Amino acid sequence: MIQGLLKSKRKVVRLQTLSFIFDRVQGKPKQDVSVSGGMPHVHARDPLLASLPKEALEALAHAFDEVLVTVLVYQ
Repeated sequence: MIQGLLKSKRKVVRLQTLSFIFDRVQGKPKQDVSVSGGMPHVHARDPLLASLPKEALEALAHAFDEVLVTVLVYQ
């Protein structure tokens, strides 16, 4: 699928595909985030997602990745 995207005639599709691959392989570049003052930290987990087994979470992440690739291709 990725090879097909990289061979696309549309330059924007090839560029978005390369960007997606590099973000997945190397991670996105770090951004400097400066915050002044206090910042409360709240750790909240969705009870439904927390109750799912690891395999279900991996399947959900894979499905999300497929949708993301589809959205990037057709933008």
